[in-house]
Amino acid sequence: MPAPSSDAPAEPGPLAMRCGGCGSKVASPVLRRVLAALGTVAHPDVRVGLERADDAAVIDIPPGRLLVQSVDHFRPFIDDPYLFARITTNHCLSDLYAMGASPHTAQVMVSIPFAAEAKVEQDLLALLTGVNETLTEAGAVLIGGHTAEGPELTLGLAVNGLVAPQALLTKGGMAPGDLLVLTKPLGTGVVFAADMRARADAGVVDGALASMLVSSQRAAECLLAHGAHACTDVTGFGLAGHLIEMLRASALDAALDVSRIPLLPGARELLEAGLRSSLHAGNAVFLERVDPADPATLAALVDPQTAGGLLASVPPGQARRCVDALRALGYPQACTIGVVRTPDPGDPGRIHLLGGAP
Repeated sequence: MPAPSSDAPAEPGPLAMRCGGCGSKVASPVLRRVLAALGTVAHPDVRVGLERADDAAVIDIPPGRLLVQSVDHFRPFIDDPYLFARITTNHCLSDLYAMGASPHTAQVMVSIPFAAEAKVEQDLLALLTGVNETLTEAGAVLIGGHTAEGPELTLGLAVNGLVAPQALLTKGGMAPGDLLVLTKPLGTGVVFAADMRARADAGVVDGALASMLVSSQRAAECLLAHGAHACTDVTGFGLAGHLIEMLRASALDAALDVSRIPLLPGARELLEAGLRSSLHAGNAVFLERVDPADPATLAALVDPQTAGGLLASVPPGQARRCVDALRALGYPQACTIGVVRTPDPGDPGRIHLLGGAP
């Protein structure tokens, strides 16, 4: 780092040399102004949170409840920090919903691109506003976090949820004959891979964003009410990857009717044109456990999802009523996509395909 000169500006420009470590933190005056504008939300279980500056947050765990924790973070896929924050928070909370937990508290981890102080403050406020609004809608509160400057915007959350022991859902527990219920369509990975190449129509991108903004909270409550045996959220490993995790945990197989798997508008056409997410190659390993099919169908099964839906194993006598209830709750493309079945001896965790292209 060059030695300071007497005429050095008080505020470094966006291209100036920047410190690492604690020297990369967002300046205290900026952070104080942003938090004052954001406001704080009280919660009876939070002893120490944003309302008072301390070294860590302190929360009470109500008796008879288990604490469920998860963490996730993203690089941006859109240039609107508020919308990016809403979607990222939705995605992070999905891990709690998949386990039957109700969101309780969260801490945020932010890296803001190097910029003038006013720009840093503007972007940080937009980002935290999106986080805070989404948490509030879910019944959770923001209790702390960390902010730093960096070469690009990143956002992550450590989320806490509570669940009664008898209501806890896991990836295991599927039973032969259970029907597989999917709550949202697939395709966010390929849509934004196409958007980065300027090959996705605005309407296709808008449709993906609208789906990603839909919370899975009510879907999880509906699945629990209809006796779901197991559940997961469909995210980075795609439908096939996450379903295989469930099947391995339950030592079972599944048969999917690919003609019933819903895709976002435009996603099928993009897949047929050969567009793929950068994670597609890594996810393709899951296809070793999937029956052969045409390339676009297989690509749909491993397309990585951001803020995707829930996938649950539901007793056959409850599945139809569950899907009807999900659609009434605002998940219009919720449907049954397959059935859980007994595997071949010694080789569980396979996906067999039925029907035509999704």
